[in-house]
Amino acid sequence: EMLVTISIMAMLSAIVITYGRTGERQIALLKDQARVINAVLRAKSLAVQTYSSGEQVCGYGVHFSSDGDFIIFKDLSDDCGLSDQQYSGSGEEVAVSKLDSNLKFSQLDITDILFIPPEPVTVLLPAKEEALIVIGAKDGFSEVKIKVTDAGQVSVN
Repeated sequence: EMLVTISIMAMLSAIVITYGRTGERQIALLKDQARVINAVLRAKSLAVQTYSSGEQVCGYGVHFSSDGDFIIFKDLSDDCGLSDQQYSGSGEEVAVSKLDSNLKFSQLDITDILFIPPEPVTVLLPAKEEALIVIGAKDGFSEVKIKVTDAGQVSVN
């Protein structure tokens, strides 16, 4: 009887531990999904605020790198018509964030999203109508998706 009791306890413990780790991974995915969406919406908001403040910034955007970094940047140029409309280095950084160490960008259709005031106009690089950003666990078991359109709409799938 003691052996049966110990076996049942071991199986229940294994189930609880497995479920706990899966839940922990899902929480990390949803948290970083929210952080990426927040970065995109913050850049859009900064672009609108910049126009009303009269500050000499050509736009605000988010740069994504395959190593898990995402950087809110301001596009600086003396002549906004000649701006490169992309992240050009640390001199343009507003905020730098990194995905959780157990997560990665599984799919990145773009490197930069830029919002140009006053509307703001949305520029996706490379140019396309919509971009998909997929954040996945490094073990490959789960992922979340973020879609950004060239109209500046951000949604989750």
